[in-house]
Amino acid sequence: TSAPFELVTLTGLNFVNGATVAVGDSVTSAVISTNTAIFEVPFLPPGQYDVTLTNPDGQFATMTNGLTITDQFPPDVFLIDPDSAEVGTSVAVSITGFNFQAGATADIGGVPLSNLVVNEFQITGDSPSTLPVGLYNVRVINPDGQFDQLITAFRVYSPVGIEDDLNGAPLRFELAQNYPNPFNPQTTIEYSLAQGGPVKLMVYNLLGETVAVLVNEFQSAGTHRYSWKPAATIPSGIYLYRLETGSLSAVKKLIYLK
Repeated sequence: TSAPFELVTLTGLNFVNGATVAVGDSVTSAVISTNTAIFEVPFLPPGQYDVTLTNPDGQFATMTNGLTITDQFPPDVFLIDPDSAEVGTSVAVSITGFNFQAGATADIGGVPLSNLVVNEFQITGDSPSTLPVGLYNVRVINPDGQFDQLITAFRVYSPVGIEDDLNGAPLRFELAQNYPNPFNPQTTIEYSLAQGGPVKLMVYNLLGETVAVLVNEFQSAGTHRYSWKPAATIPSGIYLYRLETGSLSAVKKLIYLK
């Protein structure tokens, strides 16, 4: 029994490097050795599925009803956007992740969000305006009591300092959450550079393997956007996108659904 996006180990004989694993009709990413295959459970509805391993020469073996996918697993919270608010104010926030069940609740620093709207991958609501300056955990609780939280992920600040210079170029390095997320077939990644320099924007799978190189060039200070449409060979799943420039880097997660 497994949940979507978990890693599962398949054991057998005569596995060949380059083999593929399919759960039902969904081919998923896998790491193959002679006797084992570690693969990511694709995002599929609850139920029983055949698991098929196919070697590069076309020979295959199938475990009938070899994997049961259940939706009874805890929420997984990736991020909150925006991740800050001025003290004494309330802002509309979006919490992104997956397995948010109907009736789930969300809070910042133990204070519930108001005007809550819940779907499987996103929760929206208004942040509490009563929190003092500081850093606070962001928590989502499903009706069955299972929960997940981001530690010190939301900042309440005093209104001091400025964010932008006179030319409108941001004075800080920042990688925003892609939108839409989850997405199909295309998403936009936005980021800000405090100064010009060599920039790399890359996408990785959860095994750390490079999936796509989106940007690898010199870019000027300011806000940049990149629209990514994954190749047809890229399976559904959770991926990491990483922005690097000079000694600075930032990483966020995205969800691709076919």
